[in-house]
Amino acid sequence: MGRRPKPQEQKELEGHPGRRPLNTEAPDYEYDENLTCPANLKNEGRREWEALAPMLVKFGTLRKSDLRMFREYCSAVSELEVYKDRAAREKNLRIKMQLQDMVLKIRTQVRMFAVELGLSPASRGTIKPKRPSGKPDGTGGEIQESGNVRFFKKAKP
Repeated sequence: MGRRPKPQEQKELEGHPGRRPLNTEAPDYEYDENLTCPANLKNEGRREWEALAPMLVKFGTLRKSDLRMFREYCSAVSELEVYKDRAAREKNLRIKMQLQDMVLKIRTQVRMFAVELGLSPASRGTIKPKRPSGKPDGTGGEIQESGNVRFFKKAKP
């Protein structure tokens, strides 16, 4: 069966390590800069949307065609928190075991969505940001952001 193919954007962000010709015929779906969180997302799912959507749009990996999968990812994160809380509060051992089984199944779904969207450590480990934003820090160097990590680049004397 082999490995799953990587999206074109992910190959470009990684610096095109395979050096094979990229598919120039691939469909180019639109970006949506004004993403609004769906009303049906609650608590943790809403926080996940608000934290990740702007970042994914900034790096060009979330397009209109990916919104349904991203919405399902956020919904699964929200469900995971609900089932974890219910399992922690449940006194009946039989029901508690069923709830913990659901937690494991939802965690698997969240992990699968994260891999598809490039959010897992393995899938994002090789990605170089498409548009790093350099901000002066007042010490002669600049702070460069790369995903969730900030690097300090010293100015050359």
